[in-house]
Amino acid sequence: MGGLTAQTPDQGPPSPDKNPPAPVEAEVVPTTGGGVEAFEEGGENTWFKKTKRHLGTYFQEEEASGKFNFENPHPKAHKLYQIQPSCTCSKARITIGERVYEIGSDKVLNEITKANGVETKKQIQEVPVGVGEKGEIQVWMKMDGAQGDKDADLQIMTSDSKLPVVNLRWRATGATYFVADPPEIHLNEMTWTDKREFTFTVYSPLREDFSIVRHDKLSKGM
Repeated sequence: MGGLTAQTPDQGPPSPDKNPPAPVEAEVVPTTGGGVEAFEEGGENTWFKKTKRHLGTYFQEEEASGKFNFENPHPKAHKLYQIQPSCTCSKARITIGERVYEIGSDKVLNEITKANGVETKKQIQEVPVGVGEKGEIQVWMKMDGAQGDKDADLQIMTSDSKLPVVNLRWRATGATYFVADPPEIHLNEMTWTDKREFTFTVYSPLREDFSIVRHDKLSKGM
């Protein structure tokens, strides 16, 4: 854990032999986590054992990825259609046996085939799922340097009258390297001649011990 203390130049360094000035109350602005709702894996239905997954923790520009397994539980074939990824879903791939389908941020559904090492895409409107067929849907989400939780979802319409809509949801956590506590300090009203000392702590949730080797140039009077 590292700490930083800011003070005005004419105050000089704190002296252990001198009584410190009376502390000035400052308003600390707490973080609330952005009001992000609690997220629990689960959401089983007749087709999917899980419709909600947490994909883990990722760093900076890494891309989160996870899978949802499904099975047609009925004695007749069905189809998946109107597959709509959210804006934070970068890609989804549906695999059923040897058949592969993919939809990207352009929201165009394609069947992917390979012949002689060449991949071909054919735009389609629906994905057939035969009697008892099993498959998986792999999803991707770009973290784009996000810190904290980031969510995405994929909405799927089905021809199953008992489950006409499936909404797959996932969350990934962007690693936070450093935290300043408190993130903001309000020094209340001050005149031009007022001098106040304040302290904040810098720590890393990823590593207990580290050193601060440099910082941005301090503003005048700091």
